[in-house]
Amino acid sequence: MITPIPPPTFPRWRKWLHHLHRDLGYLFFGVTIVYALSGLFLNHRNEWNLTYDTVSRQILMVPAPGREKAFTVQDATNLLAQAGVNGNYLSHDASAGGVVKIVFQGGSAELDRDSGRVVVKTLRHRPLPFILTYIELHFNPGSWWTWFSDTYCVALMLMAVSGLFLLRGRHGLVGRGGLLVLIGIAVPMILALLHL
Repeated sequence: MITPIPPPTFPRWRKWLHHLHRDLGYLFFGVTIVYALSGLFLNHRNEWNLTYDTVSRQILMVPAPGREKAFTVQDATNLLAQAGVNGNYLSHDASAGGVVKIVFQGGSAELDRDSGRVVVKTLRHRPLPFILTYIELHFNPGSWWTWFSDTYCVALMLMAVSGLFLLRGRHGLVGRGGLLVLIGIAVPMILALLHL
């Protein structure tokens, strides 16, 4: 008669670590996605314009104004009129030296003062307001978010530590898992040292 092999037993503390890791993962799934998305958008904020979408782009040439004289509001409004822009002038920035950036209602224009090249862009708001909310949360909009994000940070540490002890044997901390932990610690440390 074949004696059935009993299922493996786990220490009580390991069982509680399983429960803790599982429940914290479920509880903080949403905020993890929020932080991940906002971090991704912030990393690529120079390549991706999350607020506006370019509807049209027009390039034209005007007499080069040069850099000698100050670029005034009147100069900006005259330039917009030359470009056939209907939107109202809002502001301009000539601090970049050879480039003047003009913002008007519904778009923007960029003038190269040396060549007279003007690039006019008509913009519209992207219909993705939740992305902007995610980014605002990343920058901590208030004390209530400080408490919540602090709780989330503690939960992340608990999930990280509890995850170390979920498996035993060659797939656990003393085997393959331990090697992956060392790699995960070493890579960011090396990258940080390279950029010091």
